[in-house]
Amino acid sequence: MAQDTKKKYLRLLSLSGAIGVAFYIAHVIIGGYLWDGYSHIRQTISELTATGAPNAEFLRSLTAVYGLLLVIFANCAYVIFKRKKLSKVSILGAFFLIIMELFSFVGYTLFPLDQAGSVANFQNMMHIIVTAVVVICTIASSYCIGIGLMRSSRHRKIGVFIFICAIIITVSGIMTPVIMANKLLISGLTERINIFSLQTWIFALSVYLFADKEVLS
Repeated sequence: MAQDTKKKYLRLLSLSGAIGVAFYIAHVIIGGYLWDGYSHIRQTISELTATGAPNAEFLRSLTAVYGLLLVIFANCAYVIFKRKKLSKVSILGAFFLIIMELFSFVGYTLFPLDQAGSVANFQNMMHIIVTAVVVICTIASSYCIGIGLMRSSRHRKIGVFIFICAIIITVSGIMTPVIMANKLLISGLTERINIFSLQTWIFALSVYLFADKEVLS
């Protein structure tokens, strides 16, 4: 009975990913709507919660909820993968996901983008370092989880989906600095393709783990 209760709680906790993604999307939509003149095409998502940005404190409360829920989800996925004795690659991917979500949650809370300050000031440099770690772990977790689940006949479809998202994340991630270097006014668009590809597979995996009652059998 206790074992069944643990499985039930794990299934419920797996929904934290989908709920967290909803909070993230809400902060982007609401932030853009409340900021008069804000462009989702030209401006980055980080600017919504940057120091001095309109409604930054309110939007940070939404991203804080998102961050906490995603840390819970990442740990939940790790536990489920280990309990199911899935491939070591997928378990490693879940570990990278935990690191990524912890760095994102703590790092962006402590070091939001400072639009008013110098690009090279301490806060912005730490923001860049946090972003670098998040990007590396995002790519690693996406490929590892995708490839790991693809190796299982039972979970191959969700694995293929995550792997495709990983490719999109990689391509859009490469495009973003190129676009910025050439001063093309679409960096916000490429960033959104990148970030929302991540949010899409997290949402899909979260719902998948919750909906599949046999996933913990």
